[in-house]
Amino acid sequence: MRAKRRNSPVGAGVEVLGNLNHPRISLVADLPMSEKDKLSWLILNRASSGSSADEATLATAASAWLAGNLNDRIGLVDDFGLTSRQNRNAQTGEMNPAQQVLTFGKQLTQNLYLGYEAGLGDASQSAKLVYQLTRSIQGILRIGTQSSGGEVKYHKRFDSLRALFHPSQQDNEHD
Repeated sequence: MRAKRRNSPVGAGVEVLGNLNHPRISLVADLPMSEKDKLSWLILNRASSGSSADEATLATAASAWLAGNLNDRIGLVDDFGLTSRQNRNAQTGEMNPAQQVLTFGKQLTQNLYLGYEAGLGDASQSAKLVYQLTRSIQGILRIGTQSSGGEVKYHKRFDSLRALFHPSQQDNEHD
């Protein structure tokens, strides 16, 4: 399986080979380049400038990957990885640029999740507590260095509507 970053001019991505018990994960690119450059294009979507900020971001990403591999073996946390997060500027109401975030968390009970997020491009950190109120509604409490607050999220899955329009397909899937 190969996954590439969208709109990457060099085709940076990750390739997974092997079986589920022993996957082999490697960085890939359409152009020949070093592993560090592949990681830079994958994380930053550009070549590394060699600045201390770029080096710190790449080191954090590499550490997250190594820690994720360790966690897969010993199971300390349920959720570990790099994600993108975007928030709204409180003064202007405009969306801030998306930032890369190192995230990990643990499902404490069936309905309660505790997570931690750290920004890779800045010093932002936050802890979040998510409570699943119903199948579609979550209550989220976030306490962080840049902002704190709560929200309620409503999720609607549209794949469940497929059964209304194609009931015979759903029956065949369960045979």
